[in-house]
Amino acid sequence: MYLSPSPIKLTCHVFFSAKRFDESVCEKIQQANNTGILPNRLNSESKRLRKNRLRKESKMRQASTRCTAIAQYDTICAKLEAELANRKESTEKSKALKEQLAALKASGTSYRSRRKGAKRGLQYHPDPEDVDDGLIARETGMLRH
Repeated sequence: MYLSPSPIKLTCHVFFSAKRFDESVCEKIQQANNTGILPNRLNSESKRLRKNRLRKESKMRQASTRCTAIAQYDTICAKLEAELANRKESTEKSKALKEQLAALKASGTSYRSRRKGAKRGLQYHPDPEDVDDGLIARETGMLRH
């Protein structure tokens, strides 16, 4: 057989639970007056902590991508500066070579004193001892002009 609580115990329980509820409501009202923030059932402490954590993670992710982008930018700028320096050196060398060529042309010496039919560049001329009456030279294409 089930014994139900006496009406006195039930009344005391209801009275104390109502008192706790009234105290919590009073505390929320006092907090709202002090902070100016009204309590929101959709904005519990666990939800606020979760949103704060997600916000911090998002900021860290953004900072990380920003740091990698800055590092890539710095490396590209360094490579570009190196290439520009190489280009400057190359143009200086080519200008010096052009000046030397112009000086050679202006000196009046015959820098193109090559025989008729000779191509630019080095030519191979075998020793006369290796050539038998020009027969080997004609066959191999090593004739002197």
